[in-house]
Amino acid sequence: ALVEQASRRLEALGLEGKRVAAIAGDSAESKKARKMLEEGRFDILVTTSMFLYRNLDLIPKGVFDLVFVDDVDSFLKTARNVDKALLLLGFTEEDINLAFISLQLKNRASRGEEVWDELREVQRRLSLASSHRRGVLIVSSATSDPKSQRVNLFRELLGFEVGRTVYALRNVEDVFEECPEGRLFERVAELARELGPGGLIYLPSDRGKEEVRALVEFLNEKGIPCASYEEIEEALPRFEAGELQALVGIASYRNPLARGIDLPSAVRYALFVGVPKLRFEVDIEAKPFRLLWLLLALRPILKGREQQLDHHLRSLSRYSSIPEERLEEYPKAATAIESAREFVRSMLERPEIREAIRSSDELTLSEVEGRLFIVVADITGYLQASGRTSRLYAGGLTKGLAYLLVEDRKAFTNLKRKMRWFAEEVEFRPANEVDLPAILERIDEDRRKVREVLEGRAPPEAKQLLRTALVIVESPNKARTIANFFGRPLRRKVGEVEALEVLMGDKALCIAASKGHVLDLVTDVGFFGVVEKDGRFVPVYDAIARCRKCNQQFVGSSCPRCNGPPDEDRLGIVRSLQKLAQEVEEVYIATDPDTEGEKIAWDVFLALRPFQPNLKRAEFHEVTKRAFVKALAEARSIDQRMVEAQIVRRVADRWVGFSLSQKLWEEFEKHWLSAGRVQTPVLGWVIEREAETRRKRAVIFLRGGGILFQFDFGEEVQKAKQALGEIERIQIEVLEEREEVLAPPPPFTTSTMLTEASSRLKYSAQKTMELAQDLFEAGLITYHRTDSTRVSSAGISVAREYILENFGEEWFKGRSWGEGGAHECIRPAKPMDVDELRALLISGTLRLNLTREHLALYGLIFRRFMASQMREAKVRRRKIRIKAGSLEREEEYIVALLDEGFTKLLPVRVVPLREGSFIVEEKQLRLLPSARPFTQGDLVSEMKKRGLGRPSTYAQIVQRLLDKGYVVERNGYLWPTAEGKRVYKYLLENFPKYTSEDFTRELEALMDKVESGEADYQKILRDLSRVREEVGLPLHAPTLPGALADE
Repeated sequence: ALVEQASRRLEALGLEGKRVAAIAGDSAESKKARKMLEEGRFDILVTTSMFLYRNLDLIPKGVFDLVFVDDVDSFLKTARNVDKALLLLGFTEEDINLAFISLQLKNRASRGEEVWDELREVQRRLSLASSHRRGVLIVSSATSDPKSQRVNLFRELLGFEVGRTVYALRNVEDVFEECPEGRLFERVAELARELGPGGLIYLPSDRGKEEVRALVEFLNEKGIPCASYEEIEEALPRFEAGELQALVGIASYRNPLARGIDLPSAVRYALFVGVPKLRFEVDIEAKPFRLLWLLLALRPILKGREQQLDHHLRSLSRYSSIPEERLEEYPKAATAIESAREFVRSMLERPEIREAIRSSDELTLSEVEGRLFIVVADITGYLQASGRTSRLYAGGLTKGLAYLLVEDRKAFTNLKRKMRWFAEEVEFRPANEVDLPAILERIDEDRRKVREVLEGRAPPEAKQLLRTALVIVESPNKARTIANFFGRPLRRKVGEVEALEVLMGDKALCIAASKGHVLDLVTDVGFFGVVEKDGRFVPVYDAIARCRKCNQQFVGSSCPRCNGPPDEDRLGIVRSLQKLAQEVEEVYIATDPDTEGEKIAWDVFLALRPFQPNLKRAEFHEVTKRAFVKALAEARSIDQRMVEAQIVRRVADRWVGFSLSQKLWEEFEKHWLSAGRVQTPVLGWVIEREAETRRKRAVIFLRGGGILFQFDFGEEVQKAKQALGEIERIQIEVLEEREEVLAPPPPFTTSTMLTEASSRLKYSAQKTMELAQDLFEAGLITYHRTDSTRVSSAGISVAREYILENFGEEWFKGRSWGEGGAHECIRPAKPMDVDELRALLISGTLRLNLTREHLALYGLIFRRFMASQMREAKVRRRKIRIKAGSLEREEEYIVALLDEGFTKLLPVRVVPLREGSFIVEEKQLRLLPSARPFTQGDLVSEMKKRGLGRPSTYAQIVQRLLDKGYVVERNGYLWPTAEGKRVYKYLLENFPKYTSEDFTRELEALMDKVESGEADYQKILRDLSRVREEVGLPLHAPTLPGALADE
């Protein structure tokens, strides 16, 4: 029947002269069509997947311009149908087998197997196979959720994935007012009169059908014509015609009024008669997924038991999909689930836990006939129901209104907290603070436009549904995070790039990643990649390539280590982005918000400009939906001064680094050695510090009155020994006591984050930056390469929400920590502490690939930032005189905490000092180094203090010293190697100017002036070019290996 309908529809479209062969069953018409097929006398074939499966040999291959598959899920139930569809498009059996081998090799490579050479060859042959393709394949489905793994062949040969795509679009004004439960119906009637027709009225799901019927009766009696969802089929036409002012249903995803209504011309507002809620019984014997729900709801209550709780959450998340009747087959799962049940049972039997639930600000515990129930907000019910008011039409997304009557403050608090992760754009505004008539005017204007479109009266320009736009970011992870803000994206492969397609309000977005820099300076032209032309210096760039086998990044056609072809060539990425740019109306280049990101944006801009004139630069400092949407709305042009500053930095690194490196090769005959304008002075610091550690100082340690004191004698060891023998008692005298206010430290910059992570977590600088990059791309923290401590108004709002909810308003003291500007401190993007984040990850509510190390760093960042937004602490401080034998010194200690303030999150050391004379419990003389060797954190802190390096390079410089073998790390401390000392000595003696930190510091200051427009970058390059003569290089420097690591 469907084949017949499709063929008739095709004929009705006016396909004059086209021969349609419609084959279904054994009818006479089908037999006639089959003969047409056998003789090749057809232009269009309409048939079933079963006919295709049984008669593939009859159908010609590679002759179809278009293959359309309806109900692709049904079609793909037979995995081999994938092969058949590909054969129709002209691919051969060999092509399909090759694609399957490619899938297997990629799977093995993802497990760490060395198969890159084999995969490279298969990919090369696959690229040739694409020439066999004749037509276009279109698939359609209501669910697009195929189970067969063979469907991935579409990705290998056609570049797209068959999968479910879900878009989350919303243009709703969320308004609330508090209303006593006993007055809800009356207030609904008042608002219905005020808001007018086109209303959907929702009761919470815990009230049930009887309450719906009662409200319908009440409103009709008040002269407000309405009907229940139970009579929706006959009520909808009357509602759309304006005969009914409102429809009444339940705020639940199961209710037809919340999920089955799409009337953009008629629905104007949603009115919630109370906060949408879920009430579920505290049933210890419930199914595992119910227990999981219960534990998540109880988590805020079970403070101090997080470790046990998280253990059970992991178990339930892992085993909740196993049917109850099959648990016996999985003894380990059954034991874990029973253990979780026992934990819940033991918790709920405790009176203090029940009391904590009752006093909670977001959970309600009720008891009905001896059965316990917990009530929480239903975020899905609210979003589904309110979403009925904002629909997509040929002209955009209509404006809607959601008016929430709050009768349960706990449920409302719970609803707002849940919105943080699942719909961050939802902002509940008090009804008395909004201009309701203006909102309704906008709503009615949109409905007028919808009616014009539906009646065919709209002008052509009003029917432009969406503008198409390409958004380019650096990282594929960031691309996925952004795409997921708007639902589940459609994925397709365009050359070397994965394109993620989503809808965002008035834009159809295609999001892709450049994978960082696409170009770098060449090594075999001019002065290390820079030529002089007409009195100006012109850097020469080429596409970056990568060899996975050797883990080398280079510029050129072959790997400098193995001479093999590259596995990845950024030129392929550029060409793919060029193709995507031709498909859209505008392009937003949204690379990172620093000079490196600006240079990447500039390179991409130049590469795409011949293909797409409408190019803009978007900048955001946190990967959140709100920040992303704002960045597109406030897009700007490329900042040429930032680009010039990056060029100066890159050329300076190349000229100084390569010039000095060549001299090292000549001197030491080792071509892996390198030097750099920052790397070399920092190496000198490590060497100087090691020399200081060789000098010993005598320190006496005394313990008395429970406190450890120390006296430093410097190099006077004999004097220290003599003093030690005289000491028998310690005398503590209080000289002064005062109360003092302690201010919290500012939030992290890159340098302070690296220093603290090194000190507290023992992370290397490189590891900390890698973890921070992951947290940034996951939308958890703001941009992590920054020298600024400034906190934006959005950041202050995040702190306010968290501190008010967890400590109270009196603990909050918002601080901006700096003047306005583009850059901000490192802070959490949402008011979610590490315990809440861990629970969401464990339960599977959030699907992010984060480790314990990520969480430890996130916790460090979170606590530091929140402390910076809390009130000051008040302490009692004592200044004391300590006498021990002939020794005497004065010190100050905090002896009492009078007001916790920010120390609730960042504790300070409190020493319980008493005045008096104390027996020496322990005394010891130690010979200690005059200075402690650098840790990685210390070295970063020193770079920041002395003005060398930048947030984007601190970790790279430390890692390069380690990678080159100039420095080794032992027990967390950095020590220079003999090689490092020889290299530094040679450079210091022969090229003191370029190993001086003054040279680098002055150059960094000049780069800042270029960025601010105060200096000409060409003049700086002119001065820098003298390095060739001063170092003594020939006029035409020899070609350098493309993989030489330079700064």
